[in-house]
Amino acid sequence: MWLFDKGKNIWSIDNYVYVVNGYLNSQEDRIQQIFKIDASTREIVKQIELTGPQIDLVIIWPGGYCITSDQHILLTGEWRDYTNTRMRTFIAKLDKDLNMVWINYYPDLFEFHVYGDAIAETPSGDILLYLTEGKPVSPSEPWHTAEGWIRIIKTDATGNLLLNKVIPDTFFQTVGYGHLARTDEGNYLLTSIVIGYYYHWLYGTYRYNAIVHKIDEDANPIWSRMVNYNKYLRQDPTATALPGGGGAVMWSRDTFTPDPNIAFEFNELHRIDTEGHTLWRHEWNDVSIRKVYRIITAANGDILGCGVYQKDGGKGKTWLFRATVGGEILWERHYSDSIQRPWSPLLEMLDLCELADGRIAATGIVYDTNAVGSLNPNVGVLLVGTDGCLEPGCTGVTQYITGVFEPLAQSTPLPQLRCSPNPASSLVSVKLPAVPTNVNTQQTLRAYNAQGIMIAEFPWAHASETQQIVVSDWPPGVYQLLFWAERKPLFSGKIIVQR
Repeated sequence: MWLFDKGKNIWSIDNYVYVVNGYLNSQEDRIQQIFKIDASTREIVKQIELTGPQIDLVIIWPGGYCITSDQHILLTGEWRDYTNTRMRTFIAKLDKDLNMVWINYYPDLFEFHVYGDAIAETPSGDILLYLTEGKPVSPSEPWHTAEGWIRIIKTDATGNLLLNKVIPDTFFQTVGYGHLARTDEGNYLLTSIVIGYYYHWLYGTYRYNAIVHKIDEDANPIWSRMVNYNKYLRQDPTATALPGGGGAVMWSRDTFTPDPNIAFEFNELHRIDTEGHTLWRHEWNDVSIRKVYRIITAANGDILGCGVYQKDGGKGKTWLFRATVGGEILWERHYSDSIQRPWSPLLEMLDLCELADGRIAATGIVYDTNAVGSLNPNVGVLLVGTDGCLEPGCTGVTQYITGVFEPLAQSTPLPQLRCSPNPASSLVSVKLPAVPTNVNTQQTLRAYNAQGIMIAEFPWAHASETQQIVVSDWPPGVYQLLFWAERKPLFSGKIIVQR
């Protein structure tokens, strides 16, 4: 895409994997694509694009989705309200064929910035949304927050608000940026970070710390535990619930050095009981930069994790591991480019999932280049066996993925139509970013629903910059507009119809 691609979320339903790609358009709005991929043929069977009320929208990584009991997809994240200079949240529900069931944007629910961190379905079918809320630093820095806190909202199955509650600070300035996992007993584990609890006299700065919280379905706190300390660079903790109660929590920590810039990171995986106490701990401490981004629970109760590992002059490898609930590391695999180009990371898997047959899929960023070394970030999808092998019967830790030099490829998104009002209920004014010149064919504006079906076509007068269209008979939902001339689309836009 225009600036970069980033594969950041992945899940599976039946024999399909679904991958979210986030990219920036030419106006630096965040746009989200979702791909449905056949895991057997690697064929992309469907692709959709999601934008917000004012174009910008992001599905949060990596906890911004969950699969419901009836195999629908819930998504959350954030969108920019440029009119009021605020970050807003949303909840979207899609079916497994990526058709939009409904989407709620909650434009008036909060006074300050809110970021949707994670989402879960309750046993009764309600929706629990984990948010970070924060105050703007100042009018001159409206998009940056000075302090933050955790907020939980609960909605019914169609997104109507049932509960809106702040989780009280157990530690100074607890903020979110974590995960949400439902336990067997019907409660929820939240991971978060805390800023300012520990001031390092030698570094002269406050440090980051990882926290795990336990709440019930109505957002009542049960306990909070600090699970690490003394972190110079922010690395969000990740957690997963395990069968029989309790869960696993993992994060990256720094070593102590006089100069924080040369500290290296190591990882600790903790198995915790229902009260948050550590039952066992496994540490990766190999004098390298090693990060973990996500852990999940496999169907048999094992713990699966993914991240990035940098060593040997900065060359980057992605890594996956599998551990039992008893603390045994069954395997650890590193996936590396066969060319071994001198930058890092080349492969960086950010999220993973398990398929119904036990295979493991992961997605993230793959950097390729042209012959002179210009970086080109792309979406990468990795599919391995239950043992982490690319090919059956592999041995050793490192798995090589064939790398080749490729020409630098970029594509430019279509310029954006300006639609007002948006959302709308009856009339919409559509403005072109520029009036086409030297056009000899008919100009039309076409509207497509969330399934990609054209539902309306409007003739467009030549040399006209603005035109009104009637949407009063359209069902509520999100629609894509394409302006066609010379037998091709020139401009695109999105409108939301609400009643």
